[in-house]
Parts: sequence; C-alpha cells; structure tokens
Amino acid sequence: KTGRVTVTLSGTPTECLLCICDSGKGISPEILPLLGQRGQTYGKKEGSGLGLFHAKNTLQTWNGNLGIQSELGQGTQITLRLPRAPCPPWFVEHLRFKPNSTLVVLDDDSSIHAIWKERFEKLKSGKKSPPETFHFTSGNEFSKWVNTQADHREHVTYLVDYELLGEAENGLDLVEILGIYKNSILVTSRFEEPEIRTQTERLGVPLIPKSMAAFVPLEFN
Repeated sequence: KTGRVTVTLSGTPTECLLCICDSGKGISPEILPLLGQRGQTYGKKEGSGLGLFHAKNTLQTWNGNLGIQSELGQGTQITLRLPRAPCPPWFVEHLRFKPNSTLVVLDDDSSIHAIWKERFEKLKSGKKSPPETFHFTSGNEFSKWVNTQADHREHVTYLVDYELLGEAENGLDLVEILGIYKNSILVTSRFEEPEIRTQTERLGVPLIPKSMAAFVPLEFN
C-alpha cells in the first residue's frame, strides 16, 4: 500500500498550529467523536487508545487542544493548537545589523562557523549587504583581534561560544575581560545552566541557543 503524510507548521500572533494529514482510508463518523477518550481506539486489534488520550490531555494542560477531521476514502487531518509563549528576556529574537557593521564569531565548533557563513552567503545572493565577518576558533586570536579594534568596538557584534575546549577562559570570561559585553551575544548549547544564566544576567549579555543559530532572523537597518 502507498500513501502520503504531510506535516505543516503555521501560526498566528497568538497560537501555533501543527497539522498532520494523511491520504489513508479515513475514519467513520460514528467512531470519530470517540477518539481521544480513554480506552477508545480504531484500526488496532490490540490498541488501548491511551496514546491519543494522553496526547490530548497533555495539550490541554498547556492550554492547547487537539482536533481530528476525517472523511472516509479521503484521509485524516490532526491539528495541534498551542498558545504562543512569550520569549524569555534573555533570548535574541532578531539579529540586527547597521550599515558598515562587523560581525565576529568565536567558536571552537566548525559546524557553527559553517552555519553563519552559509546564512550570510545567501544574503549576498539576495542582493543584501551583510556585515563584514571574522571567524575565530581560538580565544587568544579572538582577544588579539578585539584589542586592535579599540576605536571601533561599537560597530561590532560578537557571537561568542561559552565552552572553548583546552582554554583557560570561557567565552563569557573573555567578554568580561575585554569589556565587550554591550555588543556580545552568547551562542551556546548550555544556555539552561543556572551558573551561565547568572553570569549573562550580571553582564547583560543575551543568549542564542546553538540549535537556533540557523533560524534566528537577520535584519538590516
């Protein structure tokens, strides 16, 4: 048997919608209202109905809901609705750049450098003018470059990793030592650790989780 499953993610200013559609045989209208209740199942001889029941209840505890639409011979659509949560104050919703600005990336992970390079290369092909970009994997080389730019630091955005393997200082230490916390953003997968969050709050340095590096919107004034 062949079929098709389509997953779409969309949203409004107040909610997010995840839709899963298939081109299967559909569900009869007599059974459809029962799905999502404890013990109700369809199409499984050994099914208990608990999976859909728990999914529906979990969504409701998050102030969301789960809806099922189906037509025999056409397929089924399940829609998950969740309210949008406000962004935490430490999260960078947009990376904004002024004309003639500079971006500096410090990270010992080559894949993160590749992500930023690819994103800015795409901007060039779209006839936008991305900032001049410098990449460093060493805290020592990064510090040397920053110290040569003492008169131009206000035009620079620093994207700094926290953990630099084999080095005495972490990224936040360097930000504090160099005095560049007003222009720095910490990009780390350890953003949930209390010690790191405390240090970023003290310095006033916002955060981007590394998993979001490919998705944070880029804006140019």
